[in-house]
Amino acid sequence: MLAGCKEAKKNEVAPAAPDSPVLGPPPLEPKNVTIEVVLLQELPEDLPEEEIVNYIQLVDGNSGSVIGYPTNFTVSVFAGKKVKWKGKKLPGVSGQKPRIDSISMKVGIPNNVDLVENGQRINDENQQDNDLEFTVKSNLNPGDMEHYKIVISFGQGNNKKSFPIDPILNWHP
Repeated sequence: MLAGCKEAKKNEVAPAAPDSPVLGPPPLEPKNVTIEVVLLQELPEDLPEEEIVNYIQLVDGNSGSVIGYPTNFTVSVFAGKKVKWKGKKLPGVSGQKPRIDSISMKVGIPNNVDLVENGQRINDENQQDNDLEFTVKSNLNPGDMEHYKIVISFGQGNNKKSFPIDPILNWHP
């Protein structure tokens, strides 16, 4: 019995009929994907590189759902569609939003597949070229994954600080 409960009941679940369809998650709809790298709070002056993961989150820009911190981030991308990485910051956070400097496939990882091509820099809502967009390759195998590295930066010139983050893309037809 659970603490604080006077009675506990076990709910019996009837087994599914043999001819019942197996229900699972709904199929994924092919779509363009936007990944936002969101600054959660102002960065301290002397932030060590490995600590950046505590100051940013990756968000599905299509739905606004938090996908997670970069250390546990995987997103599904779709053949022939676009994937865009955008820098953002929470309202009220001072300083510059993250600039997406580069995206590259990590080397030395078994079964790592290059999923994107034709990258180009695109303008953000302020007409600054802070964001990157790629086309997702076709003719790959469902479930192929790419471990990649994004380099983001804050500031300019001598005040520029760059940080790598390492999310994963999961390919779908």
